[in-house]
Amino acid sequence: MANPYRLYWTPTSGSFVVELMLREAGAPHETIQVEDRRAEDFLAVNPLGKVPVLELPDGTVMTESAAMVLQLFDAYPEADFTPQGAASWTKARRWLMFLTCELYTAYQQSYHSEHFTVGSRIAREEVKSAGRGRVRELWKIFEAQALDPGPFVLGERYSAVDAYAAMLASWDQSPEVLLTIRPRLGSLVQAVCDRPETAAVLEKYRLGFGA
Repeated sequence: MANPYRLYWTPTSGSFVVELMLREAGAPHETIQVEDRRAEDFLAVNPLGKVPVLELPDGTVMTESAAMVLQLFDAYPEADFTPQGAASWTKARRWLMFLTCELYTAYQQSYHSEHFTVGSRIAREEVKSAGRGRVRELWKIFEAQALDPGPFVLGERYSAVDAYAAMLASWDQSPEVLLTIRPRLGSLVQAVCDRPETAAVLEKYRLGFGA
């Protein structure tokens, strides 16, 4: 029997979408909650001290949630969450990278401004404010372009890119406001939440949408 995937996780982290994919694929896996990211034993796994970390069945260690999503697309090409066809793959890659490089970073800026400036408290607040404004701008772009026509990024077909978007939406300071002013995004989030495996993972990661 092959070794299971091993996922290092924390609540409200990017490991949500990875665990959801593992569950939906029926992949043997175990999860290890990281209590202290600076602990010596965890730094031995990932010197960056960040989650998620995914150990593959062959022992290879992966970081970066978007890379894990792409890895699981390759590992489970026939899964419901994997894009099918060249056009779908092109769109999925584009918007997965948009979510990770743009929105994920903007949320980090809005919550952890100390990672973006060494300035004063006032400077950190200015960085946070800029990050929050950027989040709103990016969701507007995502809804207008990625979810046209919708309901999913790939049109009628669900993919893990949708779960990634729902995860980021849950990190918003006011998810209920976000999903109201961005109704297509709200419909996407609801569709992701309605999937059979999602409820347990949402509860485990303490992700809520206020809707």
